[in-house]
Amino acid sequence: MISYKDINTLDISLENGVVNYKNEIMLMKTPIIIMKKNDNDNDNDNDNDNDNDNEIFLKINKESQLHDKLFTICGYIDTLFKLKKVNSKIINQNKIIINNRCDAKFFDSNRNCIPFSKVKNNVKVIFSLQCKDGRLNIVEGLLYEKME
Repeated sequence: MISYKDINTLDISLENGVVNYKNEIMLMKTPIIIMKKNDNDNDNDNDNDNDNDNEIFLKINKESQLHDKLFTICGYIDTLFKLKKVNSKIINQNKIIINNRCDAKFFDSNRNCIPFSKVKNNVKVIFSLQCKDGRLNIVEGLLYEKME
């Protein structure tokens, strides 16, 4: 796994629909970031507004250089897919769109494995992500703050 901080975009490549970093499958760790279960901008816990229940969104803080770097990397990956004429769904305005796969693992702040259904909306997380076929996929998610 590589931290987003250590990624040089020139070492990112796309082979057979899979994003690689220095010729190995890229598994990227995100900064602490707010995860939203829906794509609307109000801060309630209603997560039924999303047409695709597998999509969750990472809210980019425009004032954070760390978030800007992650957004830039995701934009570069999105561009690679578009150049290869692969439909991609990675970024949208100030959000990063990620796919919550059924085999993704989530951990609370005590590192106990929890089901995604127990994760609240608008919670701070750190993700491990892998990119394949035009989508960023969650491998693991660690909640940064305690759940209620």
